[in-house]
Amino acid sequence: MFRFLLIFTMVLSLGAQQLQNPGLDRPSSVVYYPAKKAFMVSNMKGVENVADSYAEIVLISNPFEKPRKNIFKVLHSNSGKRKDLQAPVQMILDGKNLIVGDCKQIAIFELDGFSLKPKKLIPLPKVKHLKSIVLTDAGDLYFTDMMANALYKIEDIYSAESEVKPLTNKIPRASGMIYDDGRLYILSAVNDLLYVFNSQTDKAEKTIKLTSSKKSAGEGFIDLCQGSEGELYLLNKDKESVYLFDLNWEGKRGVRLFKNGVVTPQSISYYPGKNALMVSQYFTNTITLIPALKPRPSSKE
Repeated sequence: MFRFLLIFTMVLSLGAQQLQNPGLDRPSSVVYYPAKKAFMVSNMKGVENVADSYAEIVLISNPFEKPRKNIFKVLHSNSGKRKDLQAPVQMILDGKNLIVGDCKQIAIFELDGFSLKPKKLIPLPKVKHLKSIVLTDAGDLYFTDMMANALYKIEDIYSAESEVKPLTNKIPRASGMIYDDGRLYILSAVNDLLYVFNSQTDKAEKTIKLTSSKKSAGEGFIDLCQGSEGELYLLNKDKESVYLFDLNWEGKRGVRLFKNGVVTPQSISYYPGKNALMVSQYFTNTITLIPALKPRPSSKE
């Protein structure tokens, strides 16, 4: 296995694209839709975690082009009597299914070309503030409840009966989360820790310190994504920055890659088509595309 070298801090201006998208109010997450070579964005027009806020799922041909060149289409909204969207936080594209983690519910839609057909709705009456969702290879869905410091599990998300199981309430301000090779990696927004859970046993394995700070002054690391070589990109809300971290570094701290330009960041995801990071930003109706800088292998194995 290669040993990775730290890379130098890079500024946002290095090849980053950042364009406003009229029609978007508060883009909370973005996923690439390869079948149509377009992007789906969850867009809030109210306040996160407030039931009955106006929300929609929109399709944009390319959020990084100038607006006049874009195709903008509302795929689904909660207008009228629809209640399957309230304040969408995160989306997962799973084949022809789109799973939407909403503030207090999970909504599943079937993708049919340029339309979304409601398929299943799982209310979460005991959840205070859903923040992140992941889907495992076995079809189980995990989600974090930020205000309750909690992690939940729904076995076989597509089954007729969906039982919501609480697993722990010991993750302070549980926020962003990814799944990789049987493990969950869960961020704490207040103590700069990454919690590792085994999805086979549903037990905690360890915690990983991300910085030398004892805790964040406000809301620190809120979301993360994984690059093509397993490296992690961490989004820090208060510092409005993206950090690089690799699990193979064993105790070494994250490297701050980008700063001074990612305003009011909300989510981060990896776009393999351009080897880039997509950062959605509140209040600026903006999605920023940032080059993903990988750790470079050394000459020694």
